[in-house]
Amino acid sequence: MDYQQHVVDMRNCNYLIVIAMIEILRKTGSTSKMEPNMSDFTFSKINITVGTTDMKTSSTPPYVFQQDNLPIVIDIDNISCKSEPDGQSFRIELLRRGSADPLYQTEYSPSFDGDYFLHTIDDIADKLIPGIYRLRLSNITPDTPDVRLLSDACSCSYSFTLLANGESLVHPAITNATATIANGRELVLSMDGRWSVGQKDVFDIYCHNGSLMLVAQGSCMPRKRTAGRNLRVVLTAAHPWADGAYACLVTHNGEPFARVDLTVHGGRDVRVTGLGSISPGSHDHVMAGRLIQDAHDSKLWKRLRDTVGCGQLKRHALDYCRMAIHNEIRRLHEVAAIRRCDHHFIIGEPDAATRTAIERFANVAMPGKFFKSVDAPRLTQSSNIADPMEEVRDRMSDKGNVLCIYGVGSLLWAAGRQVGAYIEECMVSGDAPTIFFLGNRSEIEQLKEQYPVMAGKVPAENMVEIEPLTADEIMYGIQQELESRELTLSEEAAEAIESGLRKRAEAGLLGNKTSDYCVRFVEESLMEGFRKRMITSCFTANGDIHHALTTIEACDINWTPMGCGSSNIADSLEDINGMVGLKSVKTTIRNIAMKAMFDNRCTEVGGMRAANCHHLIFTGNPGTGKTTVAKKLGKVFHALGILSKGNVVVAERSTIVGRYIGQTEQNMQRLLEQARGNVLFIDEAYTLVDTSDDRKDYGYRAIECLLTVLSNKNPDMVVIMAGYAKDMDRMLDANPGLRGRFPHHLHFDDYSVEELMEISVNYLSANGLAITPDAAAAMRQLVEGQTANKGRDFSNARWMEQLVDTDIIPAVSERIFSATYDSEAAIWEVTDADMKAVAAKYAQKEPKRKIGF
Repeated sequence: MDYQQHVVDMRNCNYLIVIAMIEILRKTGSTSKMEPNMSDFTFSKINITVGTTDMKTSSTPPYVFQQDNLPIVIDIDNISCKSEPDGQSFRIELLRRGSADPLYQTEYSPSFDGDYFLHTIDDIADKLIPGIYRLRLSNITPDTPDVRLLSDACSCSYSFTLLANGESLVHPAITNATATIANGRELVLSMDGRWSVGQKDVFDIYCHNGSLMLVAQGSCMPRKRTAGRNLRVVLTAAHPWADGAYACLVTHNGEPFARVDLTVHGGRDVRVTGLGSISPGSHDHVMAGRLIQDAHDSKLWKRLRDTVGCGQLKRHALDYCRMAIHNEIRRLHEVAAIRRCDHHFIIGEPDAATRTAIERFANVAMPGKFFKSVDAPRLTQSSNIADPMEEVRDRMSDKGNVLCIYGVGSLLWAAGRQVGAYIEECMVSGDAPTIFFLGNRSEIEQLKEQYPVMAGKVPAENMVEIEPLTADEIMYGIQQELESRELTLSEEAAEAIESGLRKRAEAGLLGNKTSDYCVRFVEESLMEGFRKRMITSCFTANGDIHHALTTIEACDINWTPMGCGSSNIADSLEDINGMVGLKSVKTTIRNIAMKAMFDNRCTEVGGMRAANCHHLIFTGNPGTGKTTVAKKLGKVFHALGILSKGNVVVAERSTIVGRYIGQTEQNMQRLLEQARGNVLFIDEAYTLVDTSDDRKDYGYRAIECLLTVLSNKNPDMVVIMAGYAKDMDRMLDANPGLRGRFPHHLHFDDYSVEELMEISVNYLSANGLAITPDAAAAMRQLVEGQTANKGRDFSNARWMEQLVDTDIIPAVSERIFSATYDSEAAIWEVTDADMKAVAAKYAQKEPKRKIGF
C-alpha cells in the first residue's frame, strides 16, 4: 500500500479510522514512502551499535546485556536536505518504556548535502537499567524503506531490549531434557526444571559437534513470567543433522550455565545422554561466553570454529583464551601477566588446508601476531651461493610474529642440519619468532631427537595433533564446500553420502583424510554427475529448473574416483590378477591387501594393530611386469586408504643423484614431495650404491634421505625399489638399516614360452589382429629359440611387444599392400607367411659361430 494513494479517501473518514489506517501503514513500513517534505532531512545509510551489538538485518529488535560501559554509537551517512541548509536540525533522543522524559538528547545541523553524522553516547551507563529502549531520530527519515527502523512521516526509531547481565542472576536448574528433530534441520530441545523467569530473561543455546563446530543455535525469550514449566527452544542447523555426539551449551542472559549432551542416529533419532553445569573458566564457559559475545574475538574464533575437524587444535586455542582472561584479571589488580612459551610441534599433513587451520589457531591464540609459513626445503636451498643462510636469517629476524615451518623432514638431512642448528640457536637466545614445526609424527619425533635443545624449548602441552577427519566431519566439509558453490544436497543425496562414508569408516577405508579430501570429493565424485544432469534438465525444462541447478541428487554421486570402497579394492586386485603369469607375486599382493584390511578393521573395533609398513623390493629381469604391477598396486593401496592419491612416480639414478654437493638432497626433496600420497618406484635402485665401500658416492645421500620416509609409520607414501636380484642384495647389504625397512620382497620370474605366447596374442588382439594356427605355431618356434639362449638382458614381455610392433605388424602391412588378398579377414590376421618373413629376418640377425679360439 502507498500512503499517498489513500490521502484523498481518508479526508472524509472518521478521525479514529484515519488514525487506525495510519497505524497499519506505519507497521507495514509503507509510511517510509510518505510525503518527503514532512521531514527536512533524509539519509541513505545508518548503523547503530549498542555495546558490541550491531543493528540486526531483520525487523526483530535485538537484546543487549547490561554492563559497566555500554556505549551507543550512531553512524548516519549521506544526509540530504530538501533545501539549502539554513539552521535546520534533527534531534536524537534515547527513551525508555515507562519513562516520560528522554534519558539523553542531542541535536545536529548538517552543513552540506551528503554530510554525515557520527556520535557516541557513552556517559549514561548508570541510567541504563533493564528494559525496552527506543532511539528516536526526529526530522530525519531514510530515503528508502529500512525494515530495521520504525518510520513515520517525519521521524524514525530503533528499538532494543536491555537485559540484566547473566553473571548477577540466579540460573534455573535443569532436571530433565528431551529432543526431537523436525524437517531434517530443526532440533526441538525441551528442558524441564525450576524456572522462574520473565520478560527480562533470554536463553541462547549453541550446539557444537565433537570437533567444536557450531552446527546449530536457537534462542528463547519468554513473553510472560514462567514458573516451574517446560522451556522449549528450536535449534536450526544449516545442514541436515549428521550422526554423532553433540553438546548444547545453554546461556542465561549471556552467562553459560548448563550443558545438554545429545547423540543423533539415523539423522532423526535423538537421545539426551547427559545434563551438567558449566563452571566459570571451563572450555564451555569460554566458548559460549566470551567467544560468542566479544565482537572481535567472535570473528577470529568463528573462522577457527568453522574449520572442519581440528578438534584438538581448537581446544588448545581455548586454553590460550582462558590464559588471556586470567591475565586480564591479573592486570586489573596490577599483577604481572603470566608468560608462556608459544613454540609448537604440530603433527599433521603439510597441505594448504592444514596450514590454514593453523593460521586461524594463531589468530585466536596469539592476536596481534602476523602469521607466515615457509617450506623447510626453501630454507635449505638458498639461491645466494655466497650466503646460503641468508633466507633462514631473514626468517628468524621476524621476531614478534609466528612462523610455521612445514616439510621439517628436510631439516634432518645433511643440507638441512645447518639450518636446523641455526634455528635451534635462535630459539635458545630468544632471537626468533614464535615457531610452529609442522610434520608427521615420525618427522616430529626425529626432529626432537636430533635437536634436543630445540625440543626443550617447546612445552609438552604445545605438541598438538591435527587428527584425520571422521566420517561426520567429512560430511560437514562436503556440505561447506557445496555451500561455497551455492549448492545443496537433497535429503536422499545427504543420506547416501553419509551412509557411504560411515560404511567406509567402519571398514577402515577412509585413511588419513584432511579437508582437502572434501574439496576433491565434491569436484570428482559429485560435480561431474551434477553437470550432466544439470545440462539435461535445462534442455528438457522439466520440473523446477532452479532446484535442478542448485541441488545435488543421489544419482549424481560417483564413488569410483575417490576409491575407498571394498568394490574398488576387489577391482584393483582383479586388475592385477588379470595379468599373465606372476603367480607368486599375485599371492603376496593379495596377502598384503588382506592384512591391511584386517588391520583397518581391528583399529575400527578398538583392537591391537601392527605397525603399518608397506614398502617393497621388486627383483627380476627386465620386462617381467615390475613397473606395471607398481602402477596397479598404487590403486590397491589407494582403495585401502593407505595412499591418498595412488599414482606412481618413477625415478632412477639419473633423476636422483646430482653432480655437486647438496644437489642430490635437493632432487630427493622435490621427488619426495611429488611422491606424497603415491607410490615412489625407483628402477635399477642398486645403481644408487656402486660399491659397499665408496661412501663418497652421492647415491648414499639419496639413501639417507629415503630413510627419513622409510622410518615413518604412516608416511602416505609407498616406496618400491626394483632391480636385478643379486644387485639388489648387494645394495641392501651395503646399508644395514635399509633391509629392515622393506618387509615385502617380490621376485618376478621370467615368463615361460606359454606365458609369452599369451602375452603376444593379447597384444595382437589389442591392436585388432588375430593369428592363424599355423602362424601361432611359427611364432612359438621363434619364441622358444629366443628364450633357450636368453641372457640377463632379455626383456621378456617387452621383447614380445617389440616383436609385434617392429616385426609382425610391418610384415602384415607389407603382405597386404604388395599383393592381393582373398578376403577382408586377411587384413585383420597374422598368417603363416607373415611369421615366415619374421623368422627369416631373425635368422639374419643371429651371430655366426666362431671357428677355433
